[in-house]
Amino acid sequence: MFRSWASNPSINPRRIASSAIALLALAAPAPAQLGGTIGPIGQPGVPNTMPEAIKGLDVVERLGQKIDLEMVLNNSDGKPVRLGDYFNQGKPVVLMLVYFRCPMQCPLTLQRFNQRLRELDWTIGKEFNVVVVSFDPTESASDAAAQKATYLLNYDRTPADKISENWAWLTSNIPGQVQKLADQVGFQYRYLPASNEYAHPTVTFVLSQTGMLSRYLYGIDTPTRDLRLALLDAGEGKIGNTIDKIMLFCFHFDPNSGSYSLTAFRVMQVASGGMVLGVGGLIATMLLVEHRRRRTKHPATADRPLTSAAPPTNTPPPSVAGAAG
Repeated sequence: MFRSWASNPSINPRRIASSAIALLALAAPAPAQLGGTIGPIGQPGVPNTMPEAIKGLDVVERLGQKIDLEMVLNNSDGKPVRLGDYFNQGKPVVLMLVYFRCPMQCPLTLQRFNQRLRELDWTIGKEFNVVVVSFDPTESASDAAAQKATYLLNYDRTPADKISENWAWLTSNIPGQVQKLADQVGFQYRYLPASNEYAHPTVTFVLSQTGMLSRYLYGIDTPTRDLRLALLDAGEGKIGNTIDKIMLFCFHFDPNSGSYSLTAFRVMQVASGGMVLGVGGLIATMLLVEHRRRRTKHPATADRPLTSAAPPTNTPPPSVAGAAG
């Protein structure tokens, strides 16, 4: 079975791993703290085959497509809000689909995401927005409010009001409402009545300010570098400094691994360009120094005081005047 997966190019290994983790969330008891650990697949007690409960679940990437920004959900205050209220602000948006009572997978993903957010030198509400949506229709605004309070406290950034306004925690008790959003981003999940849990992959979506899907980041823990580069990609040049843009040029997103990798050719291009600029700057500096040295040693004629010429006269030369007398 594993060989058949490996030979299928349409199946992303990271997606399989993220889906397999869902089995652990269902089979293992909930950890006392969010910092529980997960052993690698293949160790004793951890199956290395895809469980029946999550077969058929995958992420169907819809890069370049837009989500419905007119969709109405409930915020953590219980008020209806348009999804578009968090877009069209000139900033990219990170979207996460989770459910709050998840025993392991979702809390661990949110905890690691919060850690990566703290490592970024950008701030929610300034360079980007974050929208977390629960796909469990039984979860309410009070559940979202409790989650929001916890993660805002751990984020520990200012200004708190601006961050709270642009880090949305949304729910919906309208049947099929969040399912529409999940279908638009290609996120598949399944309710398991026997355990009253959900099976689902783990993926973070990064969208442009217009709601266009720009990047899919797979796994429980997205590296800070990948999150930063994905935001730069989705930001369409509106966030980040010159160094960030050079980094984005040098790194290429690999859809098979779901992460960014350094591109040697682009690094050589940047290095060559930097060398040309450096040599050009050195030559210009040397010419300027030489020009100043020459002016100091041999002042230009234009810098010397002018000597007045004697006014012309009509008196003939002496020899000529004597001959005439």
